[in-house]
Amino acid sequence: MSERERPLAGSPGSSFPGADQIPYRSDILAALGAIKTIWAMPEYTLDIAHLAMPDLDLGESNVLWALGYRGALRPMDLADMFAMRRSNVSKIINRLESRGLVERRDETSDKRSVRIHLTETGERASRRLYAAGDMQITELTRGWTEQEIQDFAAYAARFADSARDLAERLRRGEIPALPDEL
Repeated sequence: MSERERPLAGSPGSSFPGADQIPYRSDILAALGAIKTIWAMPEYTLDIAHLAMPDLDLGESNVLWALGYRGALRPMDLADMFAMRRSNVSKIINRLESRGLVERRDETSDKRSVRIHLTETGERASRRLYAAGDMQITELTRGWTEQEIQDFAAYAARFADSARDLAERLRRGEIPALPDEL
C-alpha cells in the first residue's frame, strides 16, 4: 500500500490510536510529532531539569545541556541553536557565570571571540541534567522488556542517522520540492 493509500494516522486501520487530529499518513511521523509536542513544552523540559537542579530556568538548563553535549561553544552558536537573541544568551551566560557554572575563554586564533566552557561545577550540573534525562527514559520504558528497549534503541539510532543524512541532503538541495497537487 502506498503512502497516499494509507489511512490517516489515528483513523480506522491505523496503528497509532488517538492521533486523528494529526493529518499525517505515516504512523511514525504521527508518533514522533506527539513526542516532539510534549518534549517541546517548556513546562515538561523544566520539570525534568528541576529533578536535577530545581533553581534553573529553561534557558540555563538548555545552555548547560548544550555545553555538556557539544563542548565549548561561542555565544552566537548557542543563540543559533536555541533560536534566541544574542542579548538573551549573554544574560543567561552571565547568570551561569555568576553561579560558577561556566566561564568565558578567549579563542586562541581570534582574541575577539570567546567560547563558553563548563567549569568543574558546571560539568557536575550538566551530568545531573543528563542523569535526569536517563531517569526520564527509565520512566517512559517502565514495563518494557529489555529486548524491547534494545530494539527501540537500535531503531531510534538508525532513524537518527537517517535524519542526519536527510538534513544534509536537504541543505544541498538534493530533495525536490513537493508538487503543487497532492
